[in-house]
Amino acid sequence: MHIRKPLQVRNYFSNEKGQVAIFVALVFQVLFVFFAMVINVGLVVHHKINLQNSADLAAYYGAAKQAEMLNAIAHVNYQIKQSYKLLTFRYRQIGTAGDVNRHPFDVGSQTLRPSANLDVDSTMTPTFCSSYPPFNIVTPTTTYCKDLSGYSITLPSRPSLSSSLFFVNFTGPIIAASQNLINSAVNDCKRVSALNWLQLARFITAYKMDIANRKKMIYMLANNLSKSPTDFIDLDGESVLEGVKKTFKKNLTSANETSLRQLLQSSSTPAAPGAPSGGAATSFAFFNSLGDDNCGISGGEFEPPKWLAEINVFPLYSYIDNACTGSGSIGIAPKWMNITGSASLPTYQNLIGADLINLLKNYIDEPDGNVPAQRLYKSSVGFEKNPWCMAYVGVKVKSQPSIPFSPAGSITLEAKAYAKPFGGRIGPWYGETWSQGQSNSDSVKKLDPLLPPRVFPGVMYNNPNDPTLVPNHARYVGDEVGISSSMTMGQMGKAIHTRGQINIAWWNHILDPNEDLGAKGTNGDMLAWDSTANVAPSFRDTEIAALAPDQFDMTYYSIDPDFYRNYMQKIINGKLGPTIPFNIRGDLGMRINSPEKRLREFTIKEQVATAADDIKKIFDVKTKLLYFVLEPYQLLTSWEGKNPEDYSLDPTRFGKCDFPVKPDEPYTKATTGNCMAGGRTGYSVKLVSEDFLKSEMEIGGLGKNGRISNPPP
Repeated sequence: MHIRKPLQVRNYFSNEKGQVAIFVALVFQVLFVFFAMVINVGLVVHHKINLQNSADLAAYYGAAKQAEMLNAIAHVNYQIKQSYKLLTFRYRQIGTAGDVNRHPFDVGSQTLRPSANLDVDSTMTPTFCSSYPPFNIVTPTTTYCKDLSGYSITLPSRPSLSSSLFFVNFTGPIIAASQNLINSAVNDCKRVSALNWLQLARFITAYKMDIANRKKMIYMLANNLSKSPTDFIDLDGESVLEGVKKTFKKNLTSANETSLRQLLQSSSTPAAPGAPSGGAATSFAFFNSLGDDNCGISGGEFEPPKWLAEINVFPLYSYIDNACTGSGSIGIAPKWMNITGSASLPTYQNLIGADLINLLKNYIDEPDGNVPAQRLYKSSVGFEKNPWCMAYVGVKVKSQPSIPFSPAGSITLEAKAYAKPFGGRIGPWYGETWSQGQSNSDSVKKLDPLLPPRVFPGVMYNNPNDPTLVPNHARYVGDEVGISSSMTMGQMGKAIHTRGQINIAWWNHILDPNEDLGAKGTNGDMLAWDSTANVAPSFRDTEIAALAPDQFDMTYYSIDPDFYRNYMQKIINGKLGPTIPFNIRGDLGMRINSPEKRLREFTIKEQVATAADDIKKIFDVKTKLLYFVLEPYQLLTSWEGKNPEDYSLDPTRFGKCDFPVKPDEPYTKATTGNCMAGGRTGYSVKLVSEDFLKSEMEIGGLGKNGRISNPPP
């Protein structure tokens, strides 16, 4: 039987081709959304990181400029300390080396006494007297300084005249010669007495003129640094805000840069505190902490900003003033020069001249400081920085970059960055602690216990029974004797007495208008100088050795070995230079107009080299004067981290330099501390957080905790 197969009918409506295409089309949309989201998130993260990095770099730039200004201020502050050290040397060492009876250097035998081996107070009366050999105002066998506590010199007696005509004719010439001898002794006594006052007055005048010039520079630099909370002026005379903006913009992505430009053009929101004016508050804000109202400018051009406090002192000076009556003896006794704050005049002032007396008196007189301009000439050992006014800068930015596939439209990105100088030192506080809210350090315990008492405007502390009023200073940390040490005085006395004759005229240029320390275009030199031969006398090196850096200085000051190239030339050749009305001077020892390059560019580096050479010739630094700095790289004592990610101190670089800057390199290639690789001096810069700046810190000394006075706005 034949079975027939069923008929198969094709279903033209059940074709399965194309189903995958529909699935792919649906999945592609999902994949595209994920792809767009990845691109969008990636670009957001990219632009956010770029915005933060650009803000970090901008803040770092601003803090670096802040650090540079602080370094310059710190060095000028040290120049004031050096001026005080020089005055102290001239008063205590030059002024007392003629004491034959008690000085640790025995003038008669030209040897050191046993007391010169002891680093203890010599207990000598610190009274100024320059009428002794080797000074040329007396003969090699004459001295009026052999006992500075006072003594008398018996004059030759005048023979009596007999009534006999024979004896009159015989003894008359003898009596006349004797009287001439007495008159000569009296006149010489008056002359050297007046010169004692004149020479000390010159030294005080040089100190006052020098610190006035240095104070002007500090006022200018510090007030430029505190110009406003939104900007300050750098050493080149340029706006730091403009530099911060340029640094920020140069590092932006195209989208961030375009957004920022549009925001700056369209913004009309008034600037908030700490933000720049000009309607840019919504997109870019720069904060200068040292321009904050609590720490910024406090007055006019003769006042520092609130973050700096001057350490004024009132040192007392005495000098040997002879009583030259000719009545059998000459009385030699000390006399206060400025016990009332006004100069007491020498007994024989007529030998000096009224005009010169009046000129010098203006500098010897100690102003009370109530009038700001008078504070320029108020005795000072420099300035101290308020730790509660922290130096830092802040940058706050916003951008709305155009980002593809952004589902919510434009996105606003924000970034904050803070950077601060650290590791440098303006100089020591007067006291060991600084209480929060105070404008100056506490005076309960002094960091340098040998400084005179601190005085404030309107205060005239002049107790003659207070031995600390006599100029003195520490040579090393913990020093309780200073340069009244028998050991130091013995070494200095040896230098004074063994370098040959000392010409009193070597300091005439101090009062020469053509050598004025403060007048532009002058040499600005206050050290010993032979104006007749126009050369440096050997005694100039002894003065440099006395003021050169010591262990105390290198501990508490940021000292740059080459101020001339790192800072002075930058100021002179920038926008500031032509506008500065006073003499822009370098370190002591410089002669600005000298034909000799070494003197024209004299710096701390040359001071140390000069002192080291002088020390090798005269001083015993192996067993006695151990506090001397003998190498300029010993000044590289600021914080030096191991690498950019490790701020811990690198002991292998501290105080050392592996690659120094070559001496003949132009100032544009100079680097802080003159060291390209190794230790450093002055302030470094680091990024910090906002939380750190708003936290409580122990920055006023042991147990002095609190928050800074100028936190971020």
